Amino acid sequence: CEAVDSRAAVMGSLPRYLGAVLVGVMLVVFLMFGSLVLPFRLALAIVFTLAATFGFMVLVYQTPLLHGILPWLSNYDGLCYEVIPMASCVAVALGIDYDIFLISRIVEFRMLGLSDSTSIIQGVARTGNIISGAGVIMSVAFSGLFFSDRLMHHQVALTLIVSV
Repeated sequence: CEAVDSRAAVMGSLPRYLGAVLVGVMLVVFLMFGSLVLPFRLALAIVFTLAATFGFMVLVYQTPLLHGILPWLSNYDGLCYEVIPMASCVAVALGIDYDIFLISRIVEFRMLGLSDSTSIIQGVARTGNIISGAGVIMSVAFSGLFFSDRLMHHQVALTLIVSV
């Protein structure tokens, strides 16, 4: 977790990467649904998810708050820099996938003539179990990385599980 030049290059390009991804996603969502508000809502959801995920990771790996319960965490100085772009990429992809799946169902119900609130209720009711099940399956799949002896794999696993 120490390659200084690589770390500087990766962390320096991360804002451009996330900005380009957000703009690209917003453009695709705008073209798909024709809504001006929906792309901004999706971008806000992505930013919130990443902020909450990495905030939790800072709590776990960079503060002593959990050292009483998990004493081995005191040996680590923070996240490996490689974890941030890898986890960001997967978290954004999964968040977009789940969100577009939900929004598509809501739009379908709206096109059938249901009211906005009824369409939202029906869309969430029809897709909530599927999205939750997919999240559980992804979390179980990511938890396999905890069996590795590498810290970076543990951090990727926890980051992805939290983001799902």
